[in-house]
Amino acid sequence: MSRLDELIYHKFYIGDIVSEHMWICATPGSPMYGIVVLVERDFYRHEEWLEIEDDRVTIMWFENAATESLPSCFVNLVSTMNPGENNGEEETKTT
Repeated sequence: MSRLDELIYHKFYIGDIVSEHMWICATPGSPMYGIVVLVERDFYRHEEWLEIEDDRVTIMWFENAATESLPSCFVNLVSTMNPGENNGEEETKTT
């Protein structure tokens, strides 16, 4: 299990299946699972509370169909449809 002080960057894509990190679960030991519906690259920059630059991902949770936007380091990759680095897509950065 990753601790908050061991955050690493993972590049997520729309359509990726993710789960919550254990340290943000509302119910301990029962993370929610969802699908990435939006990725905003480099959204979090120079944040005091976040030691890395990170993307913001919007997740639609399967449990309740609610959407939530949060730093990508707060979720774990479960499954992806993008096995390659770029998968033929142009990388775009938001400012």
